[in-house]
Amino acid sequence: MVGPSLTVAQDAGLAREQFAQGEHDAAAAAWEARLEVNPFDPADLNNLAVAKAARGDYQAARELLQRAVRLAPGREDIAANLARLTDWMDRQRDGIAPPGAHPALQQPGARVVPPEPPAPWPRRAAVGGRG
Repeated sequence: MVGPSLTVAQDAGLAREQFAQGEHDAAAAAWEARLEVNPFDPADLNNLAVAKAARGDYQAARELLQRAVRLAPGREDIAANLARLTDWMDRQRDGIAPPGAHPALQQPGARVVPPEPPAPWPRRAAVGGRG
């Protein structure tokens, strides 16, 4: 059984490369194959969740992260991923701007949250005595 586990280990490296290159579908397929061998691996569940979130399948990603947290409650990185994704999903659902956003974006109904604007330019000295 050394052969299959070597292939599975190689698949992990390939999946990471694919994900880094933006090939999220291929990376997800590789992590799914790894989970067929060991469905209780919290790292693979986490990695598959990240790939699914990158593809826009946020609900599946959250379910995978919840399972990973149950399997490895001491893994702070996985718990943090679950907390960030859940917070983001809740904010999208409720139309809530992130903390520190411009007050106009925090009003009810402000559903699209653009990035914060750049700081204002310093005022120039008035020309001709007007100001």
